Order: sequence, then structure tokens, then C-alpha cells
Amino acid sequence: MNIFDTRASLVALLKTMIDREIAHTSSKAELFRGNSTCTRFLSAFARIHGYNYLRGLIVPLIKTMTSMPAGHAYDLDPAKANRDKLEQNKRNVELVALSFLDIITSSVPALPPMIREVCAHLAKSVYQVWPESKFAALGAFIFLRFISPAIVAPEIVDVTVPRDDGGVIRRGLMVIAKVMQNLANNMLFAKEAHMLCLNDFLGVNIKSVTRYLSEVNKFSSTAVDEESTEWLGTTADDTDTIVLHRFLDKHADKIGKELLSYAKINASGEEDASTANAKRAWEHLCNLLVELQEVPEVPRFSKLPRTEHREFIDLMSRCAHRSIESVQDI
Repeated sequence: MNIFDTRASLVALLKTMIDREIAHTSSKAELFRGNSTCTRFLSAFARIHGYNYLRGLIVPLIKTMTSMPAGHAYDLDPAKANRDKLEQNKRNVELVALSFLDIITSSVPALPPMIREVCAHLAKSVYQVWPESKFAALGAFIFLRFISPAIVAPEIVDVTVPRDDGGVIRRGLMVIAKVMQNLANNMLFAKEAHMLCLNDFLGVNIKSVTRYLSEVNKFSSTAVDEESTEWLGTTADDTDTIVLHRFLDKHADKIGKELLSYAKINASGEEDASTANAKRAWEHLCNLLVELQEVPEVPRFSKLPRTEHREFIDLMSRCAHRSIESVQDI
């Protein structure tokens, strides 16, 4: 992802990956739910560029849960909680879930424009193939790949979960994540018997999530000023270039087959634009690999002791004025 270190290049890559993912998905039920390169890339992209947005959701969620009365819990499974506590636990879950839902539905203006642009493209592309699955696919990206992982593990956005409560909040977060995911999927609980008690809550609030998804689906390119948009990604350096060079050299044949598989013949018997673009990309890649020549070798650990390692000795002599106490045992 570091190689695509501008908004325009990264969004263009994501749109292409989304289109390919949809083209290679055989069932609407599987849209963006597998562990493909595209879904992993989307997850990484959203986590990096939605970092501040996620913190804006998760910090209030944790505050709400830590402010609950002493002795509260969220367990709904009779095997894990006393039966006389289940009704109160259900109310606790609904209270926190409703509060969190309000935070999410009011957060649309804070969602980074780059993520909204990707959402709009994803929804549009899915609609062209499976019109009725637009919001389901969007929910799979926004919740399954973006929000839910931060609910279950707030540490990924540097939010600390209290550890002195016996795991109450941690278990509660798991329940809240399930509730949010079912709302996004527009589905009631069915497989887990102890979660059935929340179906009335889901039925009342599913529309709120649908409205949220319909809002994040809206994007106007004229409203985006690239220079004013905060860039949270890193920029490419020599290491990224070397890693990419090794990858392209190692997998050139597979990449070529994939590109050439795009070949299509139109009604007049001529190659369409996508075929020409694929062939042109393959030619450019081949020429580039020839120009780059040898692939840099993977650095290997030296077997020389530090007293005989010339580069190490030179480095230490240049840094003789610095303290090495903190690293001397490495």
C-alpha cells in the first residue's frame, strides 16, 4: 500500500480491486466476506485512513461501558450468567448498543472523504450486478472489515480497555459487535439461542443502520480538496521498491496470465479497450523488469563476530560519541 502514496493512485487501485472482486464472486452472499487479497487490502486501507474516525466511535463506547453501575454485566448465555441477571444484562446490552448506534449514525460527516468515495464505488459496482445486495455488501465492508474489528479489539486504534473488571467490558464488546454486524446484515439472530432476546431490538433499529449506509454511499468528487484531506498513510521508500521488485520478478508469469486473461473480443471481432490496456500493462511490466535487471538479494545476517565485521566497526566508530547501553546486549 505504501507504493500508492497519493489519494488518487490509492483510490484508483482500490476501485480496480473492488471491480475484480465482484467479477470473481459467484454468489451475492459471499460479497466481501472471504479472506481475499481485496478484502485484506480494504481492511488495511480502512484501518489506516479511518484511524481517527474509528477512535471517534470507540472512545465514547468504552466511556459508556466504564460508566455503567458497579456489578453490571452483558452475558446473555444462561451457561455463563445467573438466570435472575439475564434480563438486566439484556437491558445493559440494549442501552450500550443504542448509545453506540447513535454515535455511529451521527458520525457520517466525520467519515474521511476517501473512504466515502470507495464506499460509493463499491455500492455502485455491486448494484450493477446484484441490485438488491448493495447495502449488504456495503455493510460487509463498513462493519465487518472496518468498525467491528475495532469494537472487538479497541487496541488497534490505541484505545485501552480496563483490565480490572474481570473481563466484563471485553465480553460486552463481543456482544455489541455481534449486534452491530446483524444490524448491518439486516438479519435477526437465529443460530445462537441466547441472542434471540435481542431480535426485537434489532427489528426496531435496522432502519437506522440502513440510513447510515445510504449516507456513506453518497459522494461528490467536486467536494473533495485533495490538498486539504489529511493523509494518514506512509510514503514509499527504497525498501518498498525493493520488495515490489522481488515480488514482480518472482510472480511475473502469474501476473502475465492474469492480465492476459482479461482479453475479450467484441461483437465485431476486435479486441475491446480492457484487452488493449491489459496487454499494454504487461508490456510495460516486462520492459521495466528488463531495465531493472538483477533483483537485489535478500539481506542475510552476517556470521562474523562484531570484532571482525568491517561495516559494524565503521558504524560504531562514527557513533562513538553516543551511548550504546540500551542496545549493547542485542
